[in-house]
Amino acid sequence: DRLNDLEKHAEDPEKITRTRKLEGKDPSQPELLKKTEELELRLAEKEEQLLEKDFLYEQVSKLSDRIRIKAENGKEDTLTCAKKINKMKNKIKDTTRKMMSQIAELSMQQANCIKLQQEVRDKEKFVETCHARMEQGLPPSGEIKQEWKRLVREERIRQLEREEKTRIQEEEEQHFL
Repeated sequence: DRLNDLEKHAEDPEKITRTRKLEGKDPSQPELLKKTEELELRLAEKEEQLLEKDFLYEQVSKLSDRIRIKAENGKEDTLTCAKKINKMKNKIKDTTRKMMSQIAELSMQQANCIKLQQEVRDKEKFVETCHARMEQGLPPSGEIKQEWKRLVREERIRQLEREEKTRIQEEEEQHFL
């Protein structure tokens, strides 16, 4: 409503208060031309700056587009690299596990080897002791003496059994004749 009232007041030619005179002087024609030239020069400078900014904006846009494309390609490369790294990590873990099991097996073999080497040294000492006793005219060892007696006894028993078998067979043969 106020806007309509103000429009009616400004449009009514009979009202003297509808316009008012501005104070100051109007510039002359040469001053206006000079002012216009200055404004045109400023406008030209501003347009040139605007064109430069547009050019920079286009260049920055092109560079940012290239960088964005490289970044997207880099994401794919990064994903591929990450997958390869994960595969390699898994291979390393598997290889490490295999190596650990091989090391454990090797340790067991080394322990067994040390045990066998100790047995060899013990047997060599035993053989040396046996040779020394035999050089003195004694049996190699008490155990071997017992074993020898047992073997001799078993051989006698077998011999007696063979003789007994032979005797029984001879008697049977004579008995059948």
